[in-house]
Amino acid sequence: MYQLFLYLTALRTFASNRLVRVRWNLLLIVGLLSSGCVGDLNHIYTGGSFRAIPGEGTSLFVWAEDPALRKAVQTWLQGHKLIVLDTASPRQEVESCDGCERNAALSQARSLKAEQVVLVYSSQNKDTEQLTVTVQSLFVWNEQDAWSGLARMDVPADVSGELLQVNLRLLACHALATVWRYRPAGYLSDASRDYCYFHL
Repeated sequence: MYQLFLYLTALRTFASNRLVRVRWNLLLIVGLLSSGCVGDLNHIYTGGSFRAIPGEGTSLFVWAEDPALRKAVQTWLQGHKLIVLDTASPRQEVESCDGCERNAALSQARSLKAEQVVLVYSSQNKDTEQLTVTVQSLFVWNEQDAWSGLARMDVPADVSGELLQVNLRLLACHALATVWRYRPAGYLSDASRDYCYFHL
């Protein structure tokens, strides 16, 4: 009987140690994956300016070539109790000319009776290994600037796919948070706050 007790105790200790080791391995894997997915938050540079931050209930139309980036900006703005208008039909192809996207976005915003149109652009410079997101809002009625923000960070030149999308969404959140003054412009000294979800 005593030998059975010793055997069960040893088995429990072995299983417990094994479980701890598995947990640490999982934490290590998750940490490595998350660090590979998102750039260093302390090295996100942002800037922003505004003539007027939209008040609760302001109607906006968001224009972005990248659907995932458009959705991220829409979600962030909705989280601030703004009315985000969207079309049920697919967006029309826009001619490649200077100002064509802006004019098409304004036209669509007018048809939806939006008060502001939000233009979202992203660029990836493989030479300098920088990723940039710019968010600009215009008053629909007079086409004047309402507010704008930008965020950029260093990323490997070969980043693409879901990894690229994660970083674009992150930059969009930081650009918007700078305009709303949730985070300071420039580089962060404290990267602990989640600028995508803390406001919801």
